[in-house]
Amino acid sequence: MKERRLSQTTDELYRRLLRLRILPAFDDLDLDQITAPRVRSWRSERLDAPGAETTVAKSNRLLKAILETAAEDELIRRNPVSHPGWRGKVTATERDESPRRSPRTGRHSQTAPPPTRSLSAQAGGML
Repeated sequence: MKERRLSQTTDELYRRLLRLRILPAFDDLDLDQITAPRVRSWRSERLDAPGAETTVAKSNRLLKAILETAAEDELIRRNPVSHPGWRGKVTATERDESPRRSPRTGRHSQTAPPPTRSLSAQAGGML
């Protein structure tokens, strides 16, 4: 499938959002360390600034798209931005769940999880 090219202004916007809003908060983490609670906290902190709603919404959508690709590429189990509980209360099960533990037994998996990557590596050519 041929990928659609971004307009120059959209490309510049995405690069600016990555550089100024997203990477400072998440680039020092492996992809599997970007959790729904961290995303909620990041979003909440950004919303405290006056007039930030539009920028936060655009940043959130870009982060969601990047992490959706990571989930489709099986670099993470699920997208923490699109997780059904990402806006609401996090259950103890979600909080304690680890990709290295079996959700059924709670024991460590015998197979290693897929290698993780940083957010900037996942964003690839945008930087």
